[in-house]
Amino acid sequence: MKAIGFSQFGKSEKNNMQQSEQITDFYRHIRAYWGNLSTSSAGQKSGILNFGYWLKASDDLYQAQQNLLDAVRSCMDPASPGASGLEIGCGIGGISIGLLKARQTLHMTAIDISAEQLDIARQNAIDNDVQTRLRLAECDAMALAFGAGHFDFTLCVESSFHYDDKAAFMQENFRVLKRGGQAILVDITCENNEGVTYRRGNHFEGRDYYVALAEATGFSVESVEDIGPAVYQPLHRHIVAYNKHQRQASGKYWSVVLRNYANLAGQGTMGYHIFRLRKPA
Repeated sequence: MKAIGFSQFGKSEKNNMQQSEQITDFYRHIRAYWGNLSTSSAGQKSGILNFGYWLKASDDLYQAQQNLLDAVRSCMDPASPGASGLEIGCGIGGISIGLLKARQTLHMTAIDISAEQLDIARQNAIDNDVQTRLRLAECDAMALAFGAGHFDFTLCVESSFHYDDKAAFMQENFRVLKRGGQAILVDITCENNEGVTYRRGNHFEGRDYYVALAEATGFSVESVEDIGPAVYQPLHRHIVAYNKHQRQASGKYWSVVLRNYANLAGQGTMGYHIFRLRKPA
């Protein structure tokens, strides 16, 4: 396991701009394919770009993504009236929007480093009539533009693998939470990055690294669950079947990526973990 170190908050403006451009470009190229893949047979769009949670009754990625949203919601504390949450790395907004639709008194702030992604999230919020309870902001996850003790809870779902300075991310996550606040982190974990086919822009870390980092930051780790067996293999099978009928440029890329991830998961070196963390009261 790597040693845990802490750096200064934030990065240079140049580095921040480069990362923003890299992430924006990546999602610009894959968003249409993933958006189609995430649409149900009835034409419902999830507004989510993650891998989903493939329970036995999952017929498509749309349902798997709803399952993951349900899993996140089940980890959350009961929401008190007027509770305020922060989603870090919100993408096109589907997770926050789903929570706001389920919890009518909740207010969310959702941040992303890509202005292009946020523009789509803004329209998705309007389409789902939750725009008055969702604040969107362009912001770096490793240098959050909020005061200390500002939020009741934070979420980060399949986003932290983009972050090259996870110590700064974890410190900032801790800082903006109220005392007793909860942080839920859901992401790809990998014990051996040498086995990953495409590594550019991916900063995977293992389960134990996340746990050690959270504890070194001051969090208590309430639970850790690996749902990887219900993520990679079923998603890969679904993509292979989908690609037979939908010829899109991104299809071959994702078939290769998910085959690689499924193989690593089968070897026990890649997981998909849900971490429930708590800032001491």
